[in-house]
Amino acid sequence: MRVLVLLAFLLAFGGPSLVRAANAPPPPPDGGNCPWCSGPPPPPTPVPTASGSLAPLAIAVEAEVRPSKVHRGQTLRLFVEATQSPKANVVAQLQFHSGKRHSYHKKLSSAGKSTFKWTIAPTAPLGQGTIRVKVSSPGIQQPPVVNFTVLK
Repeated sequence: MRVLVLLAFLLAFGGPSLVRAANAPPPPPDGGNCPWCSGPPPPPTPVPTASGSLAPLAIAVEAEVRPSKVHRGQTLRLFVEATQSPKANVVAQLQFHSGKRHSYHKKLSSAGKSTFKWTIAPTAPLGQGTIRVKVSSPGIQQPPVVNFTVLK
């Protein structure tokens, strides 16, 4: 009943425009300065996001043997490179076709490189041999086994 009386009063003295204005939302604050708050909200805070992979990046090690086919009495060279791990210890395990492994130790240079050099013995067994390389440094992705072949 009171609502009807109020509505009749508003229509009589203010007309329909006053009634419509009462239902509209209030206008925005001038210049963003609101009397009961400290102004507009602050911009959103950027949140750092993780990369696509949460696994730590592995440091690559490259190993290459030259020549891959060697004769008895010739020199076999192994080139090892891990540029992100200078001065790391390297172990190369050389194994001929039939025989036990022989381990050789070196340190990488300040540039992360090292070369192993062997002269193939006149009595070395013929066939495929392998060299396993291990670089001792955290986060190293060890290279696969490097193969060579002894001919004649």
